[in-house]
Amino acid sequence: MFARNSFGMKKKEKLNAVTAEQQRLQQEALVKQQQQIQQFVEYGNQKLLEIIPEWQNPEVAAKEKAAISEYAMKELEYTPEEIQQVYDYRALLGLRNAWLNSKTVAATKKKPTQKAPARVARPGTTNRPKTTTPVKKAKQRLAKTGKTSDAAKVFEQLI
Repeated sequence: MFARNSFGMKKKEKLNAVTAEQQRLQQEALVKQQQQIQQFVEYGNQKLLEIIPEWQNPEVAAKEKAAISEYAMKELEYTPEEIQQVYDYRALLGLRNAWLNSKTVAATKKKPTQKAPARVARPGTTNRPKTTTPVKKAKQRLAKTGKTSDAAKVFEQLI
């Protein structure tokens, strides 16, 4: 009977030790992952400052980032949680370019222009296109080609 309790206790101790080791490994992995994310965010911030020199000024950067977040939530239907989870600087650059493009498009939109008033013809003029007579066509063809057959056709039309 004592051997059974001893065996059960050893099993529980091993189980507790394994569980504790798993938790320790998970904690280490979590810390390592957070460090990697932090390094990536720092790298992204450096790249952003290289690509967008205006963001060297913290006020300008804060204003633009707030405007980009607002644009992403209103126009692109991002949730605030999704915006907070953007770690990749390339995604932020894409959102910024979309925001700038939308600002440009909105600025260039104009009110619909009115049609120009219709021109009024002078009295006595007609709206028909000028027609060329067969004689005139034959003369133009003769001037183009210079062939005797075309000259004969001009004379035929005159008769």
